[in-house]
Amino acid sequence: MKIIKIIFIVIAFLIAALVAFWRFAPTRMIEKAADNIGSAATTLCQYPVRVSGDAMMPIFQNGQLAIFSKCIEDRNNIAPDAIILYERPGGTLRISVVREQIRDTNGIMYRVSQEARQNEIDETRSDRIVAIYNK
Repeated sequence: MKIIKIIFIVIAFLIAALVAFWRFAPTRMIEKAADNIGSAATTLCQYPVRVSGDAMMPIFQNGQLAIFSKCIEDRNNIAPDAIILYERPGGTLRISVVREQIRDTNGIMYRVSQEARQNEIDETRSDRIVAIYNK
């Protein structure tokens, strides 16, 4: 009976570690891990986000669960009209639509805005993009 308990505890610990890795690991680390595991990559790359507010209407509704992908082929070549999840200063995440790509001396930068607030432009670097929404 003790062996079954130990096995159960080890399995529970491994599942908890996998979930923690999937949720909190840097995006590039997940992309590299996904490259090595084949068909399981689709699941590992998924990043569910609960939409809060109406700034992305009509694309997303308040409370909707949107599934983004952490595995992005080329962060330096995201097309206009792509929907991204990016990290803002302070660590908050925001869903926005890419409006324009700009190349400067520091690399690639994107001008983005939320769908319902297109006149409020924000800028983000390619390394701040956490995930992309695959329509």
